[in-house]
Amino acid sequence: MKTNLTALFKNRPPWQTREAAQEALEDWNIFLLQPFSMFVYENKKFVKLPDDERGQFYSHDSYLFVARYLLPSEDESMDNSELEDEIKDSDTERIVYFWQGRNANNTAWLSFNFTFKQELIDVLGDFEIIQLIQQQENQRFMAHFNRKFIIHNGKRRTAAQRIQMPIQRVMIVE
Repeated sequence: MKTNLTALFKNRPPWQTREAAQEALEDWNIFLLQPFSMFVYENKKFVKLPDDERGQFYSHDSYLFVARYLLPSEDESMDNSELEDEIKDSDTERIVYFWQGRNANNTAWLSFNFTFKQELIDVLGDFEIIQLIQQQENQRFMAHFNRKFIIHNGKRRTAAQRIQMPIQRVMIVE
């Protein structure tokens, strides 16, 4: 039996430069109309995530992000002030990102599909669902966190737990 091992010894593609990465981030964020609506699956329901926890994920939890994008138009002559006045629902696209941690169970995904999805359809109308799994996120999703994307091991603490015992951190000052 012969095995082709050439893929193992090929040179890796070159890394993207910092400037190119920053430009890509700006390109992906330019069509985002408003900040994400962020939810976390907690106590068998989706609850709104505080803004100070934006970009912080836990491997035992599942998160839901609702994004509204402006579809690129053929008319490039409009400036941003005219654009904001003339935005219609037909000119926008809604995407719901469902992020699931590596150690999270599937009850959040099932709960979303069978209950919360219908509530979102009633509120938002038609939207696309993109399911993301930890360490397999696409770059467009990650671009919306402005290079602040942290995955913690474990489960997110509830509001009562955060009030009871604040997180202890070690600070190194040089």
